[in-house]
Order: sequence, then structure tokens, then C-alpha cells
Amino acid sequence: SDLIFSHVPGVTFTAVHDTRADVAQELATRYGAKVAASLDEFAALVDAATVATPTVTHFEIAKALLDRGRHVLVEKPFTETPEQARTLCDIAHARGFDEYYGFTSGHWGEYFDPPLEHNGQPVRGKGFIADDLTDHALAFIEKHKAKPFLCYVPFNTPHSPWAVPEKFWQQQKAAPITMRGQEGEKETLPETRCALAMVENLDWNVGRVLQRLDELKLADNTIVLYFSDNGPNTWRWNGGMKGRKGSTDEGGVRSVCFWRWPGGGIQPGTVVKEIAGAIDLLPTLTAFAGINRVGDKPLDGRNLSGLLRGATRSGWPDRMIFSHQNGNISARSQQYRYDNAGALFDMVSDPNQAKNVAAEQPEVAAKFAAAVAAWRMEDRK
Repeated sequence: SDLIFSHVPGVTFTAVHDTRADVAQELATRYGAKVAASLDEFAALVDAATVATPTVTHFEIAKALLDRGRHVLVEKPFTETPEQARTLCDIAHARGFDEYYGFTSGHWGEYFDPPLEHNGQPVRGKGFIADDLTDHALAFIEKHKAKPFLCYVPFNTPHSPWAVPEKFWQQQKAAPITMRGQEGEKETLPETRCALAMVENLDWNVGRVLQRLDELKLADNTIVLYFSDNGPNTWRWNGGMKGRKGSTDEGGVRSVCFWRWPGGGIQPGTVVKEIAGAIDLLPTLTAFAGINRVGDKPLDGRNLSGLLRGATRSGWPDRMIFSHQNGNISARSQQYRYDNAGALFDMVSDPNQAKNVAAEQPEVAAKFAAAVAAWRMEDRK
């Protein structure tokens, strides 16, 4: 029996596939799921799957689902050889990347000569972690310079633990902190100085990547995208915005985003004022690359390529972008932010979220409240 069915903890069963039609139908009836006649049909219906009972064909089934971009949970060991197990681990671990170097935890505690992984094998990095990651990125670019490549370099600094190479610390350890956080009394200045030193280090490392692209004469036709994930993880200056990492206020979720593609029509100095989010990266990058994305599920993101190339913005429709963290949800339109407590802020006239205008704008507040409620319901499906 080649039994596979969708299963995510806390999520209902959605599809069943089995070579025995009677078994598939029995399980589908029991769990209120659909019967999928083929792997392609099954993969189209689910995001994740459990492979149950070990058989010879389960390696092929699991690999086929992983190749189609689905998460796979294996209930029992079923690969016949170490090579098969390594293949499945490589596919799942690499998430489609041909080469992987780094760590898989959301946070890392060692920044100098750190324990890392290289294509699933434990290794020991050399030097400061951001420098080491950049070294490997430069080697990857050099190796693949003759053909199109994607090089994703997610730095994990600035962040605790507060450790940085000496030369960058020396630049900041006695420097005056002239710009303080909105809640300055909560700020720990030595941590802020180390964060600033880490930013200087990142600036240097990003500069190394850009310089290598120039040296290899790849800069003109290489899309460079630099962005972050959230606001600062300590109380420090962030432009006067309310909140920090972990909150759903502007200071917790707003991030920098820089694009460079000289040969692709992005002009230096271009500023896009329309709100955007990480959900927009996939449709924008596939549009720039002139390729179709894998899969046919609807996307929440928008293609920003026209805005980045300076196209007219008169027809760009307003939108809401939702942010959620620890059960808290806020929503942002071009003009307003609606926070988790139901307060409404005019982000054009009040970017620091100082004045709640919900009572003055009851229709706008009601529209946001309904949108957030609908988003919560959809997210629970």
C-alpha cells in the first residue's frame, strides 16, 4: 500500500492518496478529506504530507512530493540505503538550494569560529560569523560567475550575543550616542554601541559583495536585494517609530529594502513610497527574471517591478498588509495603521503613532476591524 495523506498538527486532513482505492476512500470518509488519484493531484491539494507504513516505493513517493515543494513527515524509517536517506534530507534541508552553508536555528549563540553546516555536514566556521558567511558567498559567486545564479545571504547580525570584531568595536565603544530610542530610559548603551559596530561590519561585508560583482563585471546584470525582517531587538533609535522587535507596531515590523539592478531599469535614487512587504518579493523577482513561479496557489504579494522601474503610480490600488506576532495583529494601508488594541493611526501625519484617531475616523476603523477579523478567520483555515 502506498498510503500518503496530508497531516499537519492542528490542521484538518485535506487529501488521501493510496494505490488501493477502497483504503483511500475509507480514510477520506473518516477524515472528511478528498481522494487524490495521483501524486500530482495530491500535491496540488496539500502543503504538507505524512508518509505512513514503510514500503519500497515510499522513497520515490517522498522524493516526488519534496520535488514538488511540499513538506513531508515520515512516520517510520523507510529508505533502503544511506544514500536514499541523504537524498531526502538534502532536498528537505536545502529547500531547493544547490548549496547550503550556515545554521538552521532561528538564533545562534556563537559568533567566532562558529559551529555550522555545509550541505548537511557539521563544519567549523573561520572568524566572525558575518565575515565567514560573506567569504562563502564570494566563493559561490566566483564559482558560478559564468551562468545565472541565486545567492541568498541571510546575515544574523546585528543581534545578541553582543560580540563583534575588535576593529569595529573600537570605532564605537567610546562614540557618543546622539540618537536615542523613543523609550531612552530602557536603552542599554553598550549594547547599542555593539549593534552599531555590527552594522558597520555588515556595511563592510555588503560592500565586499558589491565590489566582487564589479570586479567580475557582473554588476550591471545582477539584481541585488537588501532587506531585513523586523525592527531592532533592543530599545534603540529607529527613526522615532513606535515599538521594537516582537511588536506589531511600525517600529516592530518596518524594515529597510534596497534594490540595485543597473541593467534592468532601476535608476539610482529611485524612491518607492507605496507600502510593500516580503510577500511581494516572489512576484517581483520572477517578473524581473522573466520566469513563471512554481505552483499555482494564489499569492498575497504584488509585483513591484513597475514601481521600481519608475512607472506611473496613479493606478496603483491601495492595499492592507497584515502583521502578526504572538497572537497580536495589526494592519497597514498607505495612510493608516490599525493596531492590535483597535487604535487607528494616521501614518502620514503621525508616523510615530502618537494620536489614536479611531473616534474621529469611525468608518475607517470599522473597515480595518472587519479586515483583521476576516484575516484571522482565513489564517485559521
